[in-house]
Amino acid sequence: MRRRTFDRLVSTEGLVLVPILAVAGGLLTWGQRYITNEVRDQLAEQKIYFPASDSPELAAPEFEPVRRYAGQQLTTGDQAKAYADRPGGGLAIDVAFPRHPVPARLSARDNQRGRRLASRRAGY
Repeated sequence: MRRRTFDRLVSTEGLVLVPILAVAGGLLTWGQRYITNEVRDQLAEQKIYFPASDSPELAAPEFEPVRRYAGQQLTTGDQAKAYADRPGGGLAIDVAFPRHPVPARLSARDNQRGRRLASRRAGY
């Protein structure tokens, strides 16, 4: 293969790859932003807060990873991981991590479904 032919092949390949990679990068960036916003919005709706930093519940050494989020609302994936990995796991709702009450918006039609949802939010 001559040098000129090789140069044309490599140049053509580069011209084809640049727009493909640019579009792929744009779609990946859009997807990351979309997922980040969705996670933040869904976690914010649940109104879960970490205890205040001066709270005696956070004094135990096993709560060290949670202390840096003290007093904050749970809105990010990192905070959710710290919340789920705490002693007692994500299943136990205990005194150290109370959920703030969620306002009930129930109609007569949704009463049974609403009670089930409210009991899940209350940790029962």
